[in-house]
Amino acid sequence: MAASTTYDVQGLINPDWPDHHVNSLYADSFWLPRIGPSAMCLLRWISHQPDHQANASLPDLSEALGLSGGRQSTRTIERSLQRLAHNGLGRRTPTRIELSLTVPSLTTRQIAALDPATRALHNRLHSEPSHT
Repeated sequence: MAASTTYDVQGLINPDWPDHHVNSLYADSFWLPRIGPSAMCLLRWISHQPDHQANASLPDLSEALGLSGGRQSTRTIERSLQRLAHNGLGRRTPTRIELSLTVPSLTTRQIAALDPATRALHNRLHSEPSHT
């Protein structure tokens, strides 16, 4: 897909995980390390747009996140979109980018992969993990 393509960017709430907004402490503590700062910034960017929607090209998204210009910043956005898709938090079609406004609770397997201190924090805050 050409970098100059303008996408309809939409923020969506997944009804299966309404509890943790992308601006929440949960997202910061447990999802930011999984998806990375650029991917989290994309989720937060759309959450702050009027009606959670915008029209933007990949270079526009790079600029909105404060990434340096050029091809490298576009590749950063590409990788961020791939990480979001891999984690079920985003999707890109030829004309549209959908970004989640919420994040799910971590699965038991994801919790087990956390470093010990973060796992202990998660277990203190959330006694029942999702089993999906």
